[in-house]
Amino acid sequence: SMTMIAYDRYVMICFPLESLVLTSHRRSLGLICIVWAYSAFFAVLPLVGYGQFVLDGFGTYCTFDYRTQSIRTRTFLITMYLLGFLVPVGINCFCYSWIYH
Repeated sequence: SMTMIAYDRYVMICFPLESLVLTSHRRSLGLICIVWAYSAFFAVLPLVGYGQFVLDGFGTYCTFDYRTQSIRTRTFLITMYLLGFLVPVGINCFCYSWIYH
């Protein structure tokens, strides 16, 4: 959601005339649906056997299973890191650097 906010601010500030045409309730609803679908994708992966969550050492919360050496678990962690962290941070940095520029 933070990434969509950054993208929305980027469009509004860097392209003010085009943003008048692009802004609508339908577009906002579409962006919200994209955020939910993106989040649901990562939430469903462990349910279909791709990666898993385990209790932490103290048994107080769930975390990624980073100890298992299977290829599925490793690719799940890499996917989560790349698509769940690096891509959103990269988009945020791009948007806000152009806003600041």
